[in-house]
Amino acid sequence: MRLILVLLANLLVLTAFAQHPVKVRIESRTVAFDAEPREVRGVTLVPIRSMVDAMGGTMRWDLASKTVSVWREGKRFDVVLNSRSAVVNDKPVMMEEASLIYRNRIYVPLKFVSDAAGYVISVEDGWYVLRPLRG
Repeated sequence: MRLILVLLANLLVLTAFAQHPVKVRIESRTVAFDAEPREVRGVTLVPIRSMVDAMGGTMRWDLASKTVSVWREGKRFDVVLNSRSAVVNDKPVMMEEASLIYRNRIYVPLKFVSDAAGYVISVEDGWYVLRPLRG
């Protein structure tokens, strides 16, 4: 029964995906996504593998716990699939939208990935631009 509810919830989320393109840069480098970023209820979701690769980080998928763990420059964050719950450097946080799988890709909120990996995000000429947090 729980599986059916999760599948139905994902189906509802997928029907809410926006159709306009989402463009992301890390400083001046364009992020090459292997699947298109999406917007769900006003929140931009990105395929996490593409973002982690573009940031120079590493990641691991734990099937048993359905958790993605990411490491980048001394930072670590963990995302549980189909949940808003995450952990950044051993501190629990709530993402603005739940992570999900769509077409065999794990999507997470862009703002969460940016913050957790140590970037600030801005919008410039229709692009989301990430820059390393200074300080």
